[in-house]
Amino acid sequence: MRTHTSHDVRRWLTGVGSIAAAVNAATPLPELLDLIARTACELTGYDASGVLLADDAHRTLRISGSSGLSADYVADVNERRTITLADGPLSGGPSSRAFRTAQPVPIADILSDPPDA
Repeated sequence: MRTHTSHDVRRWLTGVGSIAAAVNAATPLPELLDLIARTACELTGYDASGVLLADDAHRTLRISGSSGLSADYVADVNERRTITLADGPLSGGPSSRAFRTAQPVPIADILSDPPDA
């Protein structure tokens, strides 16, 4: 079990504080979502992150904020490989499962996780 140092706690509090400050400053939603994705990368050490939001009808998830993802990748996911919440080829992936259950979906190896699981 990893113990958290005071430095770790300060980093996380600073990250959360910057998001809270952006919310309080009425930062436009696209900028706020990018900040959330960037902060997630900084705090977790990942190279890329995306914030997915459901459409109004809760039929699809779209990458609405990101860090480390190319514009082409975001467009490809949002327009050609749409993450669906209803029955469909990508409705059983980890993002859809997390949305439907409101629980994190840990994936040990994203390449071996079937999209229709």
